[in-house]
Amino acid sequence: MFNFSIKIDDKKHSLNAENGVSMDLIAELLKDLYKAIDLKDGAKCTLSSIRGNCYALDFSSEHKTHLERFKVVHRNIEGASIEDLNVEQRNYAKTLRKVLDGQFYINAYDENKKKIASISEIKSGKSIKYYYTQKTVYGYLSELGGKTLNSKSKHIIIDGYPYQIKISKDLDLKLKDFYGTQKLAVKIRVKRTFEKGSVIDTEMITFKKVGSLSLSENLKNEGYIPFEKISNLNSLDGIIEAIYGSN
Repeated sequence: MFNFSIKIDDKKHSLNAENGVSMDLIAELLKDLYKAIDLKDGAKCTLSSIRGNCYALDFSSEHKTHLERFKVVHRNIEGASIEDLNVEQRNYAKTLRKVLDGQFYINAYDENKKKIASISEIKSGKSIKYYYTQKTVYGYLSELGGKTLNSKSKHIIIDGYPYQIKISKDLDLKLKDFYGTQKLAVKIRVKRTFEKGSVIDTEMITFKKVGSLSLSENLKNEGYIPFEKISNLNSLDGIIEAIYGSN
């Protein structure tokens, strides 16, 4: 079980049962947070406990991806402007702005009770600077498509990777045969904020199948590989990552 939490507070620690956040705002906050981390497959994430007059909220899930998305959404809100968030994160940020009301702040904690983000204001404006990185992620295709059948915006999810990956219509057609059946190596372009390094967007560049061929056949297909690149690695995953892509 994976546990994580948020805590609403102010500098004077003045929140109490009589002086606090309205219940309707807490309900709205929980609803929008769930949508921001939802796996879209019916996986359950529960409110496991409430501490301190409803201002420390503890969550539990059997799915690590819920935890990873919880980290992503709070780090993105902390480091990016609201205009640069995806729809679900933006809606949660807007509700969070109402809850904070210019007087409170929120801390988000991971499974080890380590603070992962502290948010006192929701940033607005388009002056944020970005940088881009490339990496390769490995796994099975667990989601493919868009919000509707006719959606112009398509994406995939690789099982175990917490971000949606945007794809073109052409790639959408090519990937249909690999849904849940074949492990893929997906090369992606990652857009990050300059200040915090938070991931704002990911987009697929290319993909290839892995696993159907032997290691020697995959190495032959890859071509020349400097020996020093893999000589100190002692795991198959490490060797594959060094050959096909890195963070």
